[in-house]
Amino acid sequence: MNIYGNNTTKHIHGPNINNSLNKQLFRALSSDYAEISLRKMDEVGTLTTILPELEAGRDFVQPTLHYYNVLDHNLCTVGAFDRLLQHNEWGEIFRKFVNWEFTIVVLEKRIDEVPIRTLLRLGCLLHDVGKPTSATTKNGKIVFPKHGIQGSKLIYPRLEKIGLGKNAIQFVGLLIRYHLRAGLLARSWPPNKQAIESFKRDIGGWTLPILLVQLADGIATKGPYQTLDRHYRHCEFFSQVLKLCE
Repeated sequence: MNIYGNNTTKHIHGPNINNSLNKQLFRALSSDYAEISLRKMDEVGTLTTILPELEAGRDFVQPTLHYYNVLDHNLCTVGAFDRLLQHNEWGEIFRKFVNWEFTIVVLEKRIDEVPIRTLLRLGCLLHDVGKPTSATTKNGKIVFPKHGIQGSKLIYPRLEKIGLGKNAIQFVGLLIRYHLRAGLLARSWPPNKQAIESFKRDIGGWTLPILLVQLADGIATKGPYQTLDRHYRHCEFFSQVLKLCE
């Protein structure tokens, strides 16, 4: 187990995507501009036909911290993930803080024959799927307690239906469940050894993928109001957590 993933992951079988709609979904998730492809699917109704759990977030307005409703935020998180991997201002800042060559190697690893890069896009798309069902009001504000846990439980049966194998389902479920887990480390910084070991244990050693989803989530939260300065600080935190987990 290391910061880039669980080396014991086995390649058992590929996704059972005989259904034409499932094939369309995986083609979109394999694109370097996946958000565009997914939005085109949503325009004609196929996205939420395949993943109906996303529909509840379509008009679900979030607190002012978020620029988008839940569904748009999920889609924008996919786009933010791809932006991190491209040659642009966002991607160049990200590359300052990671071993880029090794990051690419990790993204091309496969779980049940599906590239981790593709599964990460799926994790980004579904990371907040539990928000509508977990929403409650506290002190006059909408909050989403344990929405990662609820989202992972909600989506597990669907991941099997779209053809993912057992290991891939567990990986995507972990991304959803723990997409905010690293933020807990910032509450008492620097975290002690026990906190780091607990973090690594929770996420099964998948530090890099978990942090990638959280970083993309952060970019998408503010939408057009996200700044490069804020992104720089998030990448810096990302780098520090990676070093602590080595």
